[in-house]
Amino acid sequence: METALRYFVRLYLNTNKYIDNASLIKLNLKIRTQKRKRIAAPNTVPSILLQATSDNGVIISFRADAGTDGVSRRGKPKDVARIEIKYCIGNSAPKTADDCNFSLSSGSSPITLYVELSEQPKRIYIFARWVSYRNEPGNWCAMKSAVVA
Repeated sequence: METALRYFVRLYLNTNKYIDNASLIKLNLKIRTQKRKRIAAPNTVPSILLQATSDNGVIISFRADAGTDGVSRRGKPKDVARIEIKYCIGNSAPKTADDCNFSLSSGSSPITLYVELSEQPKRIYIFARWVSYRNEPGNWCAMKSAVVA
């Protein structure tokens, strides 16, 4: 019942152009003074650290730079939901992130990526970018690479 009543108030009372603020106050309804703001696409790039492990893996750690707005002991900037990573394994470096054939995303750091034995010893190339809560991606960071051993 409460859900239906909230829906009715929002649909027919709060947004009705014929009901003024004085009437809303008499009805004990909250007057919205601000409009919702759209979350913009991230304008920073993640800082990536790659560490090869002894068991055919690579640990990918990421965080925002220290001077980034909204960062206070956090790995991600404000309004960022996750990181998107594109990577490829081989001997030749890709030119762009679109040249990579594997991708993954994560909301927390670090990520451990394991490589099959047939792929060693090769180099892993990684591109990363932030993605907002509204699925709007930011810019790709510069390519990072590590040797998988």
